[in-house]
Amino acid sequence: MTEDMHTEDQEAKQPFEKFVDKQRQAAEEFTKALEELFPPGFREHTKKAGQVFVESFRDLFEAAREDFEDLVNRAKERGEDVAEDVSDSSTGDTKVKVDVE
Repeated sequence: MTEDMHTEDQEAKQPFEKFVDKQRQAAEEFTKALEELFPPGFREHTKKAGQVFVESFRDLFEAAREDFEDLVNRAKERGEDVAEDVSDSSTGDTKVKVDVE
């Protein structure tokens, strides 16, 4: 009985697997067609531009992280209370009563 179920599962998966395989092939051929539209120099410079674009954000985020760490370290040196968990930043040491009409 388990062999029959296994065969039925294979038969049921086969059409979907064929579909996925053909979609993959179509995507590969489409990519090749797009590559043929542009000269090699264009593709080379586009790839390099994408890499530099990503690197620029990496540099920006790294600088922001370093600045944040410096601020935290300076606050610790001054003896200020630095919250380790900032997940609930809406509460603090001081509370303000708000009247709602």
